[in-house]
Amino acid sequence: DHAMRSLKKSMRWDEETFGREYDLDIYMIVAVDDFNMGAMENKGLNVFNSKYVLARPDTATDTDFINIEAVIGHEYFHNWSGNRVTCRDWFQLTLKEGLTVFRDQQFTADMNSASVKRIDDVNVLRTRQFAEDAGPMSHPIQPASYVEINNFYTVTVYNKGAEVIRMIHTLLGKENFRKGMDCYFDRHDGEAATTEDFVKAMEDASGVDLTQFRLWYSQAGTPQLDIEENYDADKKQLSLLVKQSTPIKTSRPFHIPLNLSLIDANGNEITAAAQIANITQATQTIEFENVEANTAVSVLRNYSAPVKLNYQLNNQQLAFLVANDSDEFNRWNCAQQLGLNIMLALVEDYQQAKTLTLNTFFISTLKQVLLDSSLDKALAARILSLPSEDYMGQNMAVIDVDAIYHVREYCKQTLAFELMDDFVAVYKACENSEYNLTPKDMGQRSLKNICLSYMMCSQTD
Repeated sequence: DHAMRSLKKSMRWDEETFGREYDLDIYMIVAVDDFNMGAMENKGLNVFNSKYVLARPDTATDTDFINIEAVIGHEYFHNWSGNRVTCRDWFQLTLKEGLTVFRDQQFTADMNSASVKRIDDVNVLRTRQFAEDAGPMSHPIQPASYVEINNFYTVTVYNKGAEVIRMIHTLLGKENFRKGMDCYFDRHDGEAATTEDFVKAMEDASGVDLTQFRLWYSQAGTPQLDIEENYDADKKQLSLLVKQSTPIKTSRPFHIPLNLSLIDANGNEITAAAQIANITQATQTIEFENVEANTAVSVLRNYSAPVKLNYQLNNQQLAFLVANDSDEFNRWNCAQQLGLNIMLALVEDYQQAKTLTLNTFFISTLKQVLLDSSLDKALAARILSLPSEDYMGQNMAVIDVDAIYHVREYCKQTLAFELMDDFVAVYKACENSEYNLTPKDMGQRSLKNICLSYMMCSQTD
């Protein structure tokens, strides 16, 4: 039943969002226990691993149900982005996969919590794709050669490819992106297309020059943005010096859409300052006028580009943004950075055999999130989750597995001890005897489970 509902929602969503209707009388799905991939979008007859079709509440988790909805949607969306308009050759694989991953991400975001979906997608990017970009198998989303075609099916081609499509969406805006999609499908319906055909359709429909942006298709590696903030109190002028660098020294600067805004000292967004800054040079400056002191900058909102960000904020500034940023992704991201700062400092203490002490400031920040009843519960659960061991390791020059494990366990146990009464109270408040598969109910269960995970690691009875 859930798979059928997901298929109906996918069809309705694609009609309403992109104007794409199904073109056959019958749409068939076959579930196979031993299928070696998630699913395959054969025209009119999709083959699925049964894991992504069959589920029931007593054996499947909320994540299982969301994944079924996403994979059902992904394979259905391939009817247009993959089948009606297919790839000229294997080197165009990201044309259909990057675009369709973006489409299924947008679908899942519309069906559930958009901010939580964005957080989960970025987690995959940071923990898996960044590692691929930094290793010997690094390649652009459109590789120029291959030895074995199965090696083409990578998190870079799929997930980073989706981020490239997302950046085009950000640069063009929702309305122009839709015009570009219509242009692409109308021009190439029934044809075998290329990534250049897609980008050209976007340019022609919007009038936006994407010449430099095309480098995302041919250059490998994860760009880094180093941002330095300067404030002139006399002129009330805030400036950001943005430096772009790439791990491959011969690479040219990327065209990076940097979504940013300002948050005043009272925690309110200064909406007039919100903008998408086009970072196209190795070094450039962004200036804001008439800015009061103690105004915070919200940078890379909704993770507008797949880059590493080096923007030095102290722990108090990070905590302020956790509590007040109007961009929900950035609230989570600042919580992750705050946790990372504190935990990496504790790793150094552990390595030097010092007594570990968790900053009370960090405890109070998470307590505020835990007790904020206005916060989306699924988002609260993500914010309360400590940075993963993988993410901690990526931010260390030398990965000390033992230290990472012990520090992370110490932090969980200390938070559990200090906030036990609050975890228990929120856990009980999230209890619901009636099972429903709605975003609200799934959010409650997510927060309930994160509370339970802390309660279970407490060293007290």
